[in-house]
Amino acid sequence: TASVKIIDPYTGTIAALTTADVRSLALNRIATLTTTEVRALSTSVIAALGPMQVGAFSTGNVSALKTDQLQAINRESIKGFETQDLRVLRSDQIGALTSRQFAAFDTAQLRALSAGNLAGVNAAQLGVLTYTGIAALDPESIAGLRGVALEGLRPEAVPQGLQTSQVAKITSSALSSLTPAAFAQFDTTQLAALTAANIAGLTSAQLAQLTITGIQALEPADLPGLDVLRLREKVALLSSQQLISH
Repeated sequence: TASVKIIDPYTGTIAALTTADVRSLALNRIATLTTTEVRALSTSVIAALGPMQVGAFSTGNVSALKTDQLQAINRESIKGFETQDLRVLRSDQIGALTSRQFAAFDTAQLRALSAGNLAGVNAAQLGVLTYTGIAALDPESIAGLRGVALEGLRPEAVPQGLQTSQVAKITSSALSSLTPAAFAQFDTTQLAALTAANIAGLTSAQLAQLTITGIQALEPADLPGLDVLRLREKVALLSSQQLISH
């Protein structure tokens, strides 16, 4: 087994241990590591840590992890992060996670992600989430998602995954980056959940996906925010009440 450098759990000094020895490190020793010690851990050591050991890191030490250290955490051990630890990760740290690591998060971990966390999510990461993963995201944090992330939302994850409370929180700029194929999967309740603030972000290509049922699901009070020219031939499908509101 390869030899790695790590903090000796008994003497506190740097000692040469095998990667097989790493998993025997006591949780209370890991919990008391200093920020300097944590940042000195090699990626080989980090990769050998188990879920409970990862969960033993203090909140301060989690925020101190370098991006290469975060990427070294194995897929099973990523599940060891406590929800309060995830919230302290910066957006660049979240963005550094591999899509395989992101896919390993359970629903409680996904729910814990803040708007600041979600600002770092990229298309590849969002693209690996199933509908249950999408549904787990906190509606109050959804506003943190950027367009570069929503580009990755899979169409099949929209119908059961995207909640109406989440739809209402998507920013107009992020909504405009949603692929037309994904937007085409919006049902009438999701369309009705669009607000005057974010409906303004809809593009001609997205609106072209709407059927007469979809068009008429849009709330009349929200239509003033929409550039009617983007509707093109769909204008004829608007109800009289929608036209009056616009």
